[in-house]
Amino acid sequence: MRGQVSDDTLNRANLKEANTVIILGDDNLDYKNRDAKVILATLTVESINRNSYTIVELADKSYVPTCRRANADEIIVTSQLSSRLISKAALNHGISEAVSDILSYEYGSQLYKFPLPKSEVGLSFIDVFVRMKQTYQTIIIAIQRGEEGNVISNPPSEYKFNENDYLIVIAASEKAGGLNKALSNI
Repeated sequence: MRGQVSDDTLNRANLKEANTVIILGDDNLDYKNRDAKVILATLTVESINRNSYTIVELADKSYVPTCRRANADEIIVTSQLSSRLISKAALNHGISEAVSDILSYEYGSQLYKFPLPKSEVGLSFIDVFVRMKQTYQTIIIAIQRGEEGNVISNPPSEYKFNENDYLIVIAASEKAGGLNKALSNI
């Protein structure tokens, strides 16, 4: 739900029951006031529903520690993302198109996260990587240790999968090559 962080807005949004909350900065404010407002909103949300997974957008990375103390679960610093993408595009022409394709819901491949199928526990990353590509036309780009644990991007080939691992993949859709059916059998 959009709107000011007020009791009325938060009640209408059913914050007490929310699983995930996204707090975006106000583009009409300078970055310091924008981030201060995000931190205040985070504190308010967390005081009402500590169990929600709170994702916040910051403009300045110097406010990340403050936002962590406000109990934000995930912090996205937009200035860092855009500057990193621009620098990578300058060195590797076309890379921004690939990133846009992966992040877009309009066309091309998407990012998905799902639990590791039980049949893959104990197998090496490279074995599961090859099987996922051959069977589902899906590329594993990262592993998350537990549903909200640490993320390992581009894991080593010999990494052995654990029971609580999650796969972060690039796929045309969750239904690509039977991936959706495989996930329903987990």
